[in-house]
Amino acid sequence: MNKSHRLEQFSINLSIVITILIATVGLTVGSWIRSDAVMLDGFFNLVSFFMALASLWITRILAKPEGKIFNFGYAGFVPLLNLCKGLMTFSVSVFAFAGSVGSLFRGGVQTKAGIAVFYALFAATVCLTVALYQRNLAKKSNSPIVQVDAQNWLINGMIGLSVGVAFSLVTWLEKSSFANLAPYADPVIVIILVSLAIPIPIKVILTSLKQLMLGAPELKIQDKSQKLIAETIKRFPCQKYVPRMTQAGEMLYLHLYWLLPDSARSMPLNEIDKIRLDVVNVLQQEFPNMVSDIIFTQDSQWFNLMNEQRGAQSVEI
Repeated sequence: MNKSHRLEQFSINLSIVITILIATVGLTVGSWIRSDAVMLDGFFNLVSFFMALASLWITRILAKPEGKIFNFGYAGFVPLLNLCKGLMTFSVSVFAFAGSVGSLFRGGVQTKAGIAVFYALFAATVCLTVALYQRNLAKKSNSPIVQVDAQNWLINGMIGLSVGVAFSLVTWLEKSSFANLAPYADPVIVIILVSLAIPIPIKVILTSLKQLMLGAPELKIQDKSQKLIAETIKRFPCQKYVPRMTQAGEMLYLHLYWLLPDSARSMPLNEIDKIRLDVVNVLQQEFPNMVSDIIFTQDSQWFNLMNEQRGAQSVEI
């Protein structure tokens, strides 16, 4: 087990312990004081707990070698897991939003705002601390699972902080001449929190779907890799080439079709192998998680059949 995998495992185990703690406290306190906002925070952490368990299972699968069923390994499980995380967080948010809108029409709910403030400060402190720690682990491990986990902790922390501030205002409202508005505070807080947090799971869902459908990586990765390919290929005989890229979790996959010029017809195979090695080494210095397949050919008709007739644009040297 390499260092990156150990950090990933540690990160997930940490999330499992902390999420079940906060989820238990949140759901218990939320039920006691009849606060949908506190219950929402508890449910977010409960979702994170189940997803952390799934993440632990996925990381163990990723460590397995390629098999007869999964010839290309198990990297595709990562965007599937992140998609499930995003969908579950999105679903909880939508149900909380709908329930709060209903509460507004029913005259709101009476809550114990003072207790909610103490819970929110506790939850926010724990979640934001873990979010910062997980973000550091994500940079060290270069793991998309830990990156999404860090985002979830940040969401939970901001929710807790916002709930604390909002209920502090509610305690003041209860003692003011506007005390009749206090029952509406809890559903309004939930509606605001969901509206602010919902873009994050939507982004996770869209990114994960793109990876599952073999979409190309984000533009900055494409631009950087294509620039490296263009600069490296200039040193070798090449008539034109076509790069294709996709991403699954932290893994990048490159298929590079390389049409050799007529002048290279007598080039021995060991020299072609050396070209491949040189190009792969350059790419892996910038993208250590890239798997590269470089297909050399001198058959221009086959090259066109595999690329240009399928709509791919070739790059001429």
